[in-house]
Amino acid sequence: MLHKTRTWTRSPKGVPAVKGETQAERAQLIRYFMARDNKVQFVVKFLGVSPSIWSMIETGSRQISKEMAELLIRKVPQITRDYIAVGDCKHVGERFMNLIIEAQAKASGLSR
Repeated sequence: MLHKTRTWTRSPKGVPAVKGETQAERAQLIRYFMARDNKVQFVVKFLGVSPSIWSMIETGSRQISKEMAELLIRKVPQITRDYIAVGDCKHVGERFMNLIIEAQAKASGLSR
């Protein structure tokens, strides 16, 4: 049976080519920062949440709830509430900032 929605197995691998302008793009960067391409490890084993919920967040069909934001802040070093909510990078950690810069360059076509 064919599904019209994008599945995890069809997702591109490697650093997401995103600018971090939406919560969905920021969620992709947070997941990649912690587990690279292993979404199941991040979602199920690390966060302990349903893969379908996280998939909806990464595709933009669901916003990050306050509870999910608090869980992410507790579990993921270097990110902030402001980054999750509005993309404010002022207080993110250096390693995470480097990932943001790499993803933005990839989204702009400046890197591979």
